[in-house]
Amino acid sequence: MKTVIACLSLLVLLVSCSSDEVVSEESDAMSKSERIGVIQKRIERRGLLPSEILDAHFVEIQRGDNVLGPADYAFHLRLSVPPGEAVRWIEGLKAPFNNCNTYSQPKDTVPWWLSESQF
Repeated sequence: MKTVIACLSLLVLLVSCSSDEVVSEESDAMSKSERIGVIQKRIERRGLLPSEILDAHFVEIQRGDNVLGPADYAFHLRLSVPPGEAVRWIEGLKAPFNNCNTYSQPKDTVPWWLSESQF
């Protein structure tokens, strides 16, 4: 009986620590104005926009399912802003901007993401 309980406990732990990744939100099927609106709302919850957003593409990946443990999220965003305004967007930030000096990319290839050589 103890062996069965131990096996079931281990199975629950393994299932709850699953590394499955799912797309929880993405911009691929949205119009340009919808993409901009989604990102603008996310940013404005925390402060003012430094300038106009010309376009936005994004994908959010969820790792884990919040069942018997937390899920982690990865968010990849590419913004287009007016020429010369990028400086205002990074003002006050300290490098590295995403807490990482290494290249990362969405799990699935998306045409709008930077290549490693552009990084």
